[in-house]
Amino acid sequence: LVAADGAPVLLDFGIATALTPDAARALRLTLTGAGPGPLTAAYASPEQVRGGPVTTATDVYGLGLVLHEWLCGQPAHAGETTTELLCQHLLAPVPPLPARHAGWQPLLDAMLAKDAGRRPADGAAVLRQLKQLPCGPGPFPAGAQGPRNPS
Repeated sequence: LVAADGAPVLLDFGIATALTPDAARALRLTLTGAGPGPLTAAYASPEQVRGGPVTTATDVYGLGLVLHEWLCGQPAHAGETTTELLCQHLLAPVPPLPARHAGWQPLLDAMLAKDAGRRPADGAAVLRQLKQLPCGPGPFPAGAQGPRNPS
C-alpha cells in the first residue's frame, strides 16, 4: 500500500478475522502463540514452524514466498489445514517456476532454503542477487506489473 505522502507501507493481514464461514475459508490460516505475533501459515518460515528465533533470514523466506506468488499467481504451498501448510514449509521442495520465469529460480531457491543460514542474509543481499539476474523476468500473471528498475 502507499500512504498519502507516497511512502510505501507494508501491512500484515495475518491477524484478520472472518465474519462468515465463506470468508473464513478465503483467509489464510493464522496461528497465535507461535512467536512474537500471529503466524500466517502460508508465509511461515521453517524456523518459525519449529518455534525458533525470527531473524532477517525469516523475512527473506517470507519475501521469497511473496515473490513466488507474484510470479505464479498462486502460493508456493497449498493445504486444506494449517498442519498441511506448516509441514510443506518444513519438508516440501521449492516449487519450480514456469519456464518463462526460469531466470528467477536460483534467487527463489536461495530465498526459500529450508536452512535459514543458506538464505540471503537480508533484503540488501536479496537486492544484490536480484541485480545479478542474467535475464528479464518475462511475462507476468494478469494484473501484475512486474519489477521496476530500482535505479
